[in-house]
Amino acid sequence: IDDINFNQPEPVKYEWSVKKADIDVSAMTWSEEDSFTYDGQTHSIALDNVPDLLRVTYQGSEAVDAGAYIAAAVLTPVDEKNYNVPAVEPHRWEIRKTELDISNITWVAADKLIYDGTVKVVGLTGLPEDVEVQYENNTAVEAGTYHASAVLSTESRNYTAPQIRGCTWTIAKAVPDVSELSWNYIIDFTYDGYAKRVELMDLPEGMKAVYEGNEAIEAGTYQAKARVSMRDTTNYETVEIPPLEWNILKRDYDMSTAVWTDDSDFIYDGTVKEVVLQGLEDGLEPIYEGNTGVDAGTYTARASFLYDENNYNPPQDLEFTWQIRKAPLDVSGAEWDYDGPLRANNRVRTVSLRGYGQEKGIGRLFGKNKEVDYIGLPEGTTVRYEGNSAKEPGVYEAKAWLTIPEQPNHEVTEPVTLTWEIRNG
Repeated sequence: IDDINFNQPEPVKYEWSVKKADIDVSAMTWSEEDSFTYDGQTHSIALDNVPDLLRVTYQGSEAVDAGAYIAAAVLTPVDEKNYNVPAVEPHRWEIRKTELDISNITWVAADKLIYDGTVKVVGLTGLPEDVEVQYENNTAVEAGTYHASAVLSTESRNYTAPQIRGCTWTIAKAVPDVSELSWNYIIDFTYDGYAKRVELMDLPEGMKAVYEGNEAIEAGTYQAKARVSMRDTTNYETVEIPPLEWNILKRDYDMSTAVWTDDSDFIYDGTVKEVVLQGLEDGLEPIYEGNTGVDAGTYTARASFLYDENNYNPPQDLEFTWQIRKAPLDVSGAEWDYDGPLRANNRVRTVSLRGYGQEKGIGRLFGKNKEVDYIGLPEGTTVRYEGNSAKEPGVYEAKAWLTIPEQPNHEVTEPVTLTWEIRNG
């Protein structure tokens, strides 16, 4: 200053200051991970990119339980004298509830799911504590298929109840007790032309049976099947009963009523005679052999049979010995050598059959005229007399017993007779 020319000026006062500097916090942010899931551990958030010039004090920035939180950060400059305190907005963050672990939860039934008229229940087991369940369609009485559902809920601070899959469950039909059932078949049937039937005995009330192969007429071996069911088909199964093999045996023909026709009046007459069977059961058709004849003689008739082979045992062949007897020889043409009463002459008087041949004296008297052919009699006939000789007056009966040569169809059965008389001379 020019002290020579100028006076010393008065001092001038001027106030000035150095303002505190702002710390650049433009890069500072709250942690990007600000949403957590509860896992029992402590979770926290903080500011990222905090300048070294700042100290941070947090409030509400860490927690364990699920919930929504407000984190606040108090920033303090390290050099409070030269730096302003920056402001930072509070930050909302959360710990979300976690879903309950349901891996051990299963649907179970309280009892065997077979119909018995009582209520059947299915439900969940393995539920964590503090979990409540609300069911739908988890109880039923009737046999059938149902779909149960469950809604889980909990008041836990840290857990949510997840949805759980429903359960398709079935009450099975009951199986009727057939242990006491038996077939009413003890012994084999025998064919008689009527239907035979096997059935189950002692069916309980409300039970019915449907049969197959349990009825037949013809002889044979059959297999009966039965399916048993209750009237309540909704709740009971149909049960197949073990099949039964049963028989209708072939019958024997009753031959006790079979008789051959009578041959007692068969006498040779040149016509065919026949014996047949009578009293045969229906269905028997006889085939005869030796049952007809014309000539006198003894025959053996045999009968075999056509029959119902499906239902009858073979009938026994029948035999019958029968006869056509010889016819009486017609001796009406024989003539007695007698023309009327003879006169007594104190000698033996004789009557005899007239003949054509040569008479030989005394032979005529005793009927030994073997060389005589008699009128009206077969050639070679011999005669034996009775009562053809007498001396005294009286009425006599002479008999001529004839012996004729063998005839195939005729025979002499009676003597030739003559009532004759000797009168007083």
